[in-house]
Amino acid sequence: MIDIEYRMWQPQWLQQLGSLPIDLASTMGNHLPEHLFSLPLGQDQPVCLMASDHPLAELEAPDLAQLLKFSFVQISSGGDKDSFLDRELKALGLVRRIALSVPFFSAGFSTVAQSQMLLVTPEHIARNAASLYPLTAKPLPLSLPVHHYHLLWHGVHHHDPTHRWLRQEFAQVISESIYSPK
Repeated sequence: MIDIEYRMWQPQWLQQLGSLPIDLASTMGNHLPEHLFSLPLGQDQPVCLMASDHPLAELEAPDLAQLLKFSFVQISSGGDKDSFLDRELKALGLVRRIALSVPFFSAGFSTVAQSQMLLVTPEHIARNAASLYPLTAKPLPLSLPVHHYHLLWHGVHHHDPTHRWLRQEFAQVISESIYSPK
């Protein structure tokens, strides 16, 4: 019998995997600790999510000045998905206005769908959100990081046959249904 408990990922757990009561983790990152095993799940890039009737939705690719005229929603839990934008803006002497910070994507999607606020999110998350809410995604006019997604586990579980089966099942479902490998 397998029991599953979903927890919102905390970046500091990456170094502690193996000593925490967490057997398997899905996360994004380009630099994984050497003491962990991983399966690649896919990759994508960040996009700007907005309401389908947003003034910028008609544009193929809004420029930075157009985007910065609007406020942003930021997702505060689950790791770093948009700080690259603030670093890029700071290097240009610019700043965006974060009008709302929420812990869950569903609150962010609902807010963005009903307002003129914007949300920077990985492309696969934007695509899934657009299937549930009246939203559209646009490319960001900056040098963008590639998000690499991995399923991680500690060596204490590496040779366990049940754990091996579980991680293969999870990896297949996640890769096929959420991420868009390139």
